[in-house]
Amino acid sequence: MLQYAIFDLDGTLLDSMPMWRELPAAFCRRKGKQPLPGLADEISRRTLPEAVEYLKSTYGLADSPAAIQQELGRIALDAYRTTVVPKPGVPAALEGLHRAGIKMCVASASEEDQIQAALERLDLAKYFEFILSCTQAGAGKEHPDVYLQSLARLGGSDPAQAVVFEDVLHAASTAKAAGFRVAGVADDFSASSWPALQQLCDWWFTDASQWLRVLEQP
Repeated sequence: MLQYAIFDLDGTLLDSMPMWRELPAAFCRRKGKQPLPGLADEISRRTLPEAVEYLKSTYGLADSPAAIQQELGRIALDAYRTTVVPKPGVPAALEGLHRAGIKMCVASASEEDQIQAALERLDLAKYFEFILSCTQAGAGKEHPDVYLQSLARLGGSDPAQAVVFEDVLHAASTAKAAGFRVAGVADDFSASSWPALQQLCDWWFTDASQWLRVLEQP
């Protein structure tokens, strides 16, 4: 029986992918470097410390890892505090799941302070038991750590009792391989992987107004 829901943040709950897709390239240009093709995809697969190391080594940056991380973090945090908005239908969908007794959390590659700033400003934090970043979990979403740790903190032990909401293929694949039920969420920035997501996932949603369908399966 479904008891838990684990949500990705960017591209799933929040319409923040445009900001994240542009941020690494904008950062590189500020440093006088020409961004390589596919930079955003490279960054999206990494935790923030891993992304910092990638940027430093790939672009030969003189800045320390700490300085790079702080600058990237400041840019992103400002956006979460001021401009990032929920994807359509998300507040109502979360309210419906909450009323149904589903315990929920956020498991994201973004950092905890960024996530918290956005959720509090948008009055969504009240729906989640906790936030777990990939940095806190110790691995990016090519590994199941963030999902398994989330399940344990929610009070569960069987991944089949939880649904993971994800918009990108590599993360959805990781959750599925770990035994979770997976809800694929359409986001324009992952449109090229929609066919694969639809085939992989237990549910495929083009709009958050459809999310309550997860309650229809035992």
